Amino acid sequence: MRRTKCFFAILALVSAFLLTANSWGEVYRATFDTWTDAYVNAKGETIEVVSFEFRSLADTKGLRGPDSIRSVKVKAPDGTIFDLTGSWSEWRNHYFARFSASAFTSLTLPGGRYQGTVVDKSGNKLIANKTLPTTLTFLPIPVITDPLPGATVSSLTPTISWDAVDGAQLYCLELVNASAGEPVYYYPHNRIHVYRNSFTIPLNVLFPNTNYSVRIEARNSDKSMTMRSRSPWINFTTPAAAP
Repeated sequence: MRRTKCFFAILALVSAFLLTANSWGEVYRATFDTWTDAYVNAKGETIEVVSFEFRSLADTKGLRGPDSIRSVKVKAPDGTIFDLTGSWSEWRNHYFARFSASAFTSLTLPGGRYQGTVVDKSGNKLIANKTLPTTLTFLPIPVITDPLPGATVSSLTPTISWDAVDGAQLYCLELVNASAGEPVYYYPHNRIHVYRNSFTIPLNVLFPNTNYSVRIEARNSDKSMTMRSRSPWINFTTPAAAP
């Protein structure tokens, strides 16, 4: 009798937890990240922003993104609410947006706790938090030193080089075939992760007499996404094929 009472007492506690705990409902996989981001815009200006990403959202039926999600929002430490519901990218399989200081109620980029809330089609929700340092800092922007903008490289296996960034532990190299408008090394495909400040393009990756664009992203860690910075795209051309 005592064991039976104990069993039902434990069952009641478990049931109470299941009823009161936040639930994804049908959703079973999701990741929320927030980080600082610095980049150069088309005008050559350095822009500092806070970036939000919800990725790998899926439910038990295999539905992704808008097929299973009603809303995606982020509450900043200063109380600003950002609605990312319309930012879904089918190609990249994520909700993503970045905001500069002018988008915040405080007109500054606040550090502290960012609260992400995802609501599924059944109305169930989960609140996930990501905390940034109280004082936000930004990685210096990588400077690509080779190739020079608009240069024609001497081989189909050129070495891409850039100045080392203070505080960076990892670099991501992104490469696009500008002639065909197709990614070579690019998210969500196969960006190259480099732990030094140069990378030699392997044989049989580049085509002769073709325009390419390359960009370097610096990260302060290979295990988290607290700080990032990105170089401008650098265009270069490969040599003609040997006769």
